[in-house]
Amino acid sequence: MVRFHAVIVLITWIFVAQAEGQERLSESPFLTARGDLSAQMVAGIDRYLIHAIAASLDQRTQFWDRDFTSPEHYAQSVEPNRARFRNIIGAVDELTVPVVLSYVSGPNRPAAMAENDQVRVFAVRWTVADGFDAEGLLLEPKRKVIASGVAIPDADQTPEMISGLADDLANPFALRLAEAGCRVLVPTLLDRRCLWSWNPSIAMTDQTHREWIWRHGVEFGRHPIGYEVRQIEAAVSWLKSRSETPVGVAGYGEGGSMALYSAAVDQRVDAALVSGYFQSRQESGPSRFIAASSGCSGNLATRKSPT
Repeated sequence: MVRFHAVIVLITWIFVAQAEGQERLSESPFLTARGDLSAQMVAGIDRYLIHAIAASLDQRTQFWDRDFTSPEHYAQSVEPNRARFRNIIGAVDELTVPVVLSYVSGPNRPAAMAENDQVRVFAVRWTVADGFDAEGLLLEPKRKVIASGVAIPDADQTPEMISGLADDLANPFALRLAEAGCRVLVPTLLDRRCLWSWNPSIAMTDQTHREWIWRHGVEFGRHPIGYEVRQIEAAVSWLKSRSETPVGVAGYGEGGSMALYSAAVDQRVDAALVSGYFQSRQESGPSRFIAASSGCSGNLATRKSPT
């Protein structure tokens, strides 16, 4: 035992001697900060991003070379910007061709989930990319289809909430569009709950489902935004294949951002309605975004295991 302790002391002394003998990199002071270092890091990121956003105002024009001589020339001139944005959000996986939509039904389960005198509602699933399908609702008007669209709920809303199938205060704008004669697809977005963002045999976390997927996907150049934009693009492809009527996208909250991004990358979108999301980028600090997107309500200790 004495010999063992002597070895430990010798090893410790060697490491200390080596550390003292090493030269410090120039202009690299020792870390002397105290307190909550993670909070200080977030505050520093906040300050940097606010400064970078303000500085970008005078720099943005150098990245655009718009040609206003015709709609065709304009679309061609901004295509490099569109491609760069698509790459940033990870909306790059090749779409399935053709997009196949399936009706979700089975024994003792009618194909139509609900209907009134103007609209039928179906549970559906459609192909997006290799190994990736989307699911949601299809609202078919009983009258002649005059337009088509993708209605996108907020991340904390289900497709049923905006389709008039849930008892809540959500605005059923998908149902209103269908009653007006629009064929409407409503995709399901990743929500901000945290029921499945943990494994009791490994680790506990209050990260939301969106953040959980983001943290894993970003390492591979992917992002929940990219996946959701792609499923909207696949929905647009299917709607285009069903009718030659105009196709629009409409969304609220997180769905509003998806509508904005989808219209930005997909020239087939004829109109976009963005609600509860669009505002001046200079008026929303990163700290507010971080506070809104991180964490999940509920007591981790009382949540049941997903298994």
